[in-house]
This record gives sequence, structure tokens and C-alpha cells, in this order.
Amino acid sequence: MTFYSIKGTIMFWVIVGSIIIAIISGNLIEAGSLIIYLIIGMVLYQIGRFSVRLITGFDPSNGTTRQLRRELKETSEQKEALETYVTQLNRIKELDMEDDAQSIQKTTELRDEMGFLSGIFNPNHEVENRLISVYTEMSVAEGMSRYDAEKMWKENMEKLKQEAKNEKTDTLPANYGDKLLELEKTASQYREFFAWKRDIGVTDDDIRSWWNLHDLERRLIVFSNDTERFKHFVAVVKNGNSPDQAGQEVMKKHPMYTSEKPGEDVPDQDKKLPYELTDRINSYYETLLESGDIQKYKTELSMFSSCNAYLRNKLNLSK
Repeated sequence: MTFYSIKGTIMFWVIVGSIIIAIISGNLIEAGSLIIYLIIGMVLYQIGRFSVRLITGFDPSNGTTRQLRRELKETSEQKEALETYVTQLNRIKELDMEDDAQSIQKTTELRDEMGFLSGIFNPNHEVENRLISVYTEMSVAEGMSRYDAEKMWKENMEKLKQEAKNEKTDTLPANYGDKLLELEKTASQYREFFAWKRDIGVTDDDIRSWWNLHDLERRLIVFSNDTERFKHFVAVVKNGNSPDQAGQEVMKKHPMYTSEKPGEDVPDQDKKLPYELTDRINSYYETLLESGDIQKYKTELSMFSSCNAYLRNKLNLSK
């Protein structure tokens, strides 16, 4: 109750008390006058309250504005949505421990609902949530439990976010690739930055496809590629091969990328490729997989010194 409503209540009871005293004392004229004053006061109070609410949105009876009441209502709705979100998250953890098709279907349905609810609390994290979901599904497809996969990629995301913050790339615009292309036309340092990449065969579309990605998406691509290569390297070493042999095997099976101009210690055809070619190379592999002729790919790949040498040949890239 606000100051206005307390004051009004006190005045009301004071007048009512005066009326009762006047009636008991037999002073009916005074009592009648007080009753008339009371009625007039109540009418004026209601008119004043209505006018204030109409003009400012402020309600003297409860001390709130229309905007504040709307915010309180939204807060209540968010609290209810949060409770639903937590309940569904706990249920998903239970379902992730089960393997039957019905549980998997139910888990998918719950995650779809949670995707909608999470937007209420993290409207600025839509990209993060999408990326975590994509990479979680990839890990699940490789045999990891959904709970462990999601936990792992959320932790990886936090590390990459901190790296981006430290390197001050977390505020890069969504169309950064287009901006870089404009800067390349007018600034020598940007022409130098892209010069060796252009020599290999990087195009404007390659630059856009890479640099127009969200910074976290670029970081996740680099991180996941490095992780896959390292896992392969460790597996080869565990099979009894030397680190040098394992390194050669990884180069033979995986595209190798770099953000810096490669040195002269590696044969030209085997040198690392710029990250800007990532999308074009991924598209090539997607087409290859759709063709189903994997054996032909393996046969052709074996004829080259490295995967990068093979890709240079197939994509008509310079050495």
C-alpha cells in the first residue's frame, strides 16, 4: 500500500468517526454535512485517480505504472518459463540414459521446446546455442552420449569465447568478409594479408564464406579440425608408429590449414592451405560423399604425397 492510499484511508475513517460521534450526540445537521463531504471527497478522489492514470499511467492506489505492471507480468512469465526449462532439462538428462526409440523421439521434442524457451533468457546467444547443438549432434553420431557431448561443447564454447575476448575479435561485424574485401582495394596491409592466398587461388567468394561467419563459428571449425587431426595422430602412434610416421599419416588423410603464409620447409604441393578455402573444400567432400564413389577417392588420394596435394589438383589451386 502506498503513501497515497494510506493517507486516503486515514482521512476516510476520521470522517466516518466524526459522523458516528455527531449522530450519537444528536447533531444530525453536522452528521448530514459530513456525509455530504465524504461523498464529494470520494467522488473527487476517484476523478483525480482516473485523471492521473490517464495522463501518466501512475496508479495512486497501488503505486505502480502501467509499464511497471507490464514488466512485473513479464517477470512472472519468465520465471514460469525458467521453471519449465529446468524441468525439461532434467527430464532430458534422464532420457539420455535410455536407448529406446521412443525416448530418443521424446528427447528431440523436448529439445525443440527448450530451444524456444532459451531465447527468452539468452536472446544474444542464439549463435552459441545453434553451434553447440550442431557440434553436439556430430559427437552423438560418433558414439558419445548426448549429455557428455553437450557438456563438452558448452565447455569448449566458453573457452573459445574467452579467447575471442582476449584477442578482441568478439565484436567483429557479421559482414566482416565484405568489409575486408573493400579494405583490400584501398589499404596496402590488407592487400598483403590476402596476396599469398590470392596466389593460391582464393576468390572473393572464399573470403566472404569464411570471414562472414560468426567469429565463434570460425573458431569452432578450427578447433574441431585440430581436434580430429590430433585424435588421428594419437591413434596412429598407439598402433606402434613413430610421431613422424603419424604426422605423415595425418597429412595424408586430412586437409591442413593455416592463417599464416607457409614456410619453405615443406614441398609446395604439401603446404598448408588458407582457411578461406574451408567452405570450398567441404563442399567438394560433400559432393564426393553424395557420389558414393569412396573407393575411387581413396585410390586417387594414394597417388598424392598429401591430402593438400590432392586438393590442389582437384580444385585447380596453385602450389
